[in-house]
Amino acid sequence: MLTLSQNGRSDYRIVIPKAADEEVRKMAEELSAYLARITGCTLPIVSDDTPEREEEILIGATSREGSDTDLSGYCEETYLYRSVGKKVVLTGVGFRGVAYAVYAFLEEVCGVRYYTPGYEYVPEIPVLELAEDLFRVSSPGFSFRDLNGAGSADPKWMVKMRINGLQSLGSERFHKTPFVGGGYGYAGWFVHTIAQLAEMEKGPKGFWDIQPCLMDETVYQTVLKNVRKWLDASPNARLVSISQNDGDKNSMCQCEKCRAFVKEHGDAESALWIYFVSRIAQELGSEYPGVQFDTLSYTFTRKAPTGLTIPKNVVVRIAPLRACFRHGVMSCQNDQGLASEMRENLAAWRELLQGNLHVWEYDAFFSEYWSPNVNFSHLRENLRTYSDLGVTGMFVQGDETGSNGFSELRTYLDAKLIWNPKMEDEEFFSLMRDFCEGYYGKGTSGPLMRYMDLIDEKTRDSHYTIYAHAAKDYLPCDVIERENGEKTLDMSFIRKLKECFDEAENGVSDPDQLLHLKKARLQVRYYELVCYHYMVDTCENQSYVPARNQLGSELFTDAQKLGIIQVMEGYWLSKTTTETWRHPLTWWKKTS
Repeated sequence: MLTLSQNGRSDYRIVIPKAADEEVRKMAEELSAYLARITGCTLPIVSDDTPEREEEILIGATSREGSDTDLSGYCEETYLYRSVGKKVVLTGVGFRGVAYAVYAFLEEVCGVRYYTPGYEYVPEIPVLELAEDLFRVSSPGFSFRDLNGAGSADPKWMVKMRINGLQSLGSERFHKTPFVGGGYGYAGWFVHTIAQLAEMEKGPKGFWDIQPCLMDETVYQTVLKNVRKWLDASPNARLVSISQNDGDKNSMCQCEKCRAFVKEHGDAESALWIYFVSRIAQELGSEYPGVQFDTLSYTFTRKAPTGLTIPKNVVVRIAPLRACFRHGVMSCQNDQGLASEMRENLAAWRELLQGNLHVWEYDAFFSEYWSPNVNFSHLRENLRTYSDLGVTGMFVQGDETGSNGFSELRTYLDAKLIWNPKMEDEEFFSLMRDFCEGYYGKGTSGPLMRYMDLIDEKTRDSHYTIYAHAAKDYLPCDVIERENGEKTLDMSFIRKLKECFDEAENGVSDPDQLLHLKKARLQVRYYELVCYHYMVDTCENQSYVPARNQLGSELFTDAQKLGIIQVMEGYWLSKTTTETWRHPLTWWKKTS
């Protein structure tokens, strides 16, 4: 064994290259600070022009023997840590590879956990020993990796979780100041950009459901001018989005020239976008050689065109909006044909693109953030599928405000899966248990995972989308009809869910972990509330009105205390009222 520290003392020091970049120095400081918390001793940081010792931790490409590990056959951002004699080497491909090596060593060897930006676990280990044959090398499953979820606005936490997306470098809303170099940032905005680029005038619904004529040369020149402006303003950008406004097929230009072009290329509306974006990519490619020109395959543009050649610097990002949210795209057999359509579209785009297929996935109920959301198998299967198909970029859109009861858990697991989409069951469930024990409290993994199993089993044969409503079409409530025709709510399932949280809370005394549990429990209380409302509104049983009103008021008040921001995409808790919460299935109509 290698003894890194013993009772507050250590013979080790951290060595960096004499001409180390700022990122390497920063990571040496991070390593020293974490090890001080773990071991009680602070390891000095020196450069590799100092006399050599046996006991050293080498960060990056130092002049020491053993740190020159050949990673030439590995992809960008691969990390490696290993022991060489008594030395420990932390290195990788590029700035981020080195950063990932440091954080992975702390996590996988020293036991640190990066649960959320504000809640980490750092063990105290007076005697820290490492295996003499220490070795680990790991490469990302996707080149571009990004997500929106609880904690995703924190740039340092994103590096710890090996997420390299910076989203929109030209927007204050999503700009993440890089903690280390590298990463994938979009010039300007990162999605639905055509309104800004084409300088469109707003319609009655803003830019919803309107698109410009992509065969109009004036439109092309305007977009070209603004794409160049965005790229000049963000010289570190690696992507620029030229993508459709939200809306449906009828929003596309219906002029004779556009319709003829669509018909000529397989009746695919995407043909117009591919033609338009390819023109820009070809014209600006030599001027901005490191940039990829990104467009969407979304709603009415999911079908791939025929008869077009797509340049190497064009990226298509396909989004399975309104696909089944319970089953994977390859296994679902009953979602009104969208699963089979998605399978065909993925295969067609894969054939057309030259290794530049990205996916925009979803991981939240966007109409009801608080609905119990435990369909972990859905995203796991899809990410594995995308990896097998050669997808190179992955973005997962979840609940960025952290309002869902398991938002933190979902974001943590999403990040792990984006790095390793082929993760086996044993590792995945080990990560889930570890998070529960560390974030919600010791002894909580059993009851919380039993809670997940209950919902998983109840919804196993259901098919629903990210816009599903609890009690209505996602998690139907159990109704008993009496002899007189009156319908009442069967509370047995809700009681089982409550019992899981009762058991979890009974064993936890840490105030922070109890708060985490109370926030997680909101999903059960919300489900009970919508069941009451379902009984009142659908089953016309007015006896549930008092219970609904009381629970609605309590839930609204507790949500405010727990710092909940949203209950639905785009709708803020601060704009709702206690009265609103008495009618949870219709509250959004009152705030729109």
